Amino acid sequence: MVVIHDTNGAFVRVELSFENESLQNIMGTSNVYVHARPNGPAYLINGCHESQLNALDSGLSELGLRFDDIERVIYTSWQPHITGTIEAMPNAGHVLFSPDLERPGSLRDEWDARRAELAQIMQHNGHESQVDTVLACPETISFVPVLDGHQVFAGAPLKVVAAPGPDAGHCMLWDADAKALFTGELAYSGVPYWVDEIQGYLVAFERALAFDPKHVLPNRGAPASRGTWMLHRALRWSNNFLTNVSGLLFGAPTLRQFVERDLGRDDLAPLELALRMASVRPLLEELVRANMIQVAAEGLETRYGVNIQDPSAHMRPWA
Repeated sequence: MVVIHDTNGAFVRVELSFENESLQNIMGTSNVYVHARPNGPAYLINGCHESQLNALDSGLSELGLRFDDIERVIYTSWQPHITGTIEAMPNAGHVLFSPDLERPGSLRDEWDARRAELAQIMQHNGHESQVDTVLACPETISFVPVLDGHQVFAGAPLKVVAAPGPDAGHCMLWDADAKALFTGELAYSGVPYWVDEIQGYLVAFERALAFDPKHVLPNRGAPASRGTWMLHRALRWSNNFLTNVSGLLFGAPTLRQFVERDLGRDDLAPLELALRMASVRPLLEELVRANMIQVAAEGLETRYGVNIQDPSAHMRPWA
């Protein structure tokens, strides 16, 4: 499904749903921001997942555009649900944040470790891998690399703001004239879909707050006009989660047990379960590094807890 929204600014938001139920449940809808003027070039902030290409094509058609009309796409992340449009728009310029002005040579190579992790989880849970459903991405790409502080143009001048917590290629885009910040993969509520490095993720919120934005425009979910307030609330939630998550770790659950305990259900589809397990692992590993929780065993049998040797574990409600 595709829905067109006016952002009350220079950009139009094309909201895309996922046909795959597991992807929709964990990621929700995704946003592509379009800047176009009559008889002028068209620009996109972000692409979409490969499975959403037809929906994006339909949304652009409602705006009187085709893929061939897009002059430039600026991506806030290397993640496959953002970069799946690269091969569909060979005539456009593709702009990605690159920490060394070289990566990513191959998006598929960048996600090999994540692909292996998801495949391991899916196999462990007794189901064939559906990894390519999630991590479909091109082998090689031609792109324009940008660094922190560079300025790019997408109908308006935008400042690139490095924010590599969610992934190595993650950035935000600051529109100083509109006091609007494209915040990429920062989650305004709940656990983020994917985070490579927790400390970097939290620092990204601090960098975002330094701009005191009036408007924030995320990759998923609705934009907000109380930008600074929204960012403060999201940062508090993340810090509170990391501080209080130990309350769910009595009895030293495995990743699967933690996810099912957190959601209060044990009937998740295999792909959704795998995605949620993979998304929560970096959060727990950060708590291990900070010596806030303990860890035992390895791989998918890894158990996280504040009481690995808790003698009363068998008496707790979820034992």
